[in-house]
Amino acid sequence: MRLSGVLVELRQEGATVTGCYDTDGGELHGTVSGNVLRAVGVDPGDKVKSSFILAVGGDGGLRGLRSTNGAPFRPYQGPVAPAGTRTKCSAPPPRLGCGAVIHAINFDFDSALIRSESEPVLKQLHAGLAGERTASIVIEGHTSSEGAAAHNLDLSRRRAQAVVDDLVARGLDRKRIRATGKGSAAPIAPNTDEAGRSLNRRVEVQCT
Repeated sequence: MRLSGVLVELRQEGATVTGCYDTDGGELHGTVSGNVLRAVGVDPGDKVKSSFILAVGGDGGLRGLRSTNGAPFRPYQGPVAPAGTRTKCSAPPPRLGCGAVIHAINFDFDSALIRSESEPVLKQLHAGLAGERTASIVIEGHTSSEGAAAHNLDLSRRRAQAVVDDLVARGLDRKRIRATGKGSAAPIAPNTDEAGRSLNRRVEVQCT
């Protein structure tokens, strides 16, 4: 997708997406829920981070929002790149496993009950973690900033534990995996609007 002088290339495998953005090849990682991609990226030069909420329009072009370096979200859109466009994107193949930041595990409102539409991403996450050789896996729950900090911390812990319980039920060794909650203490996007808050509601996978 060519967008007003910048270039976006995306590769999808199940719920997982990787790719590149801007002409200097920023690397993007994200997950899809329904037809919406939520992703984060880092510029390879100045290390400035960008957050994206994107969908593919009926014409095949991208439509959505982008926030760079914590700035307010702004419209981000453009048509499909012309046939034959070449890029230098070297982003790794899409996969879920250690280091993943996941926005596609959905919960009921103010609850740790995982919604049924999360099944494909949980299946993909289990497959990725089952193949990891790491000794210890930590599932981190993160929330946005609405509500009291203590409530958010507890909710994030319970949501992370629900993910752990699901992965164990699928066959992952419980001795290798544990849950922790960060509440709203580690945002990756501004909490000033719903776009940013939706990115901050996430699950991360840390391995040692």
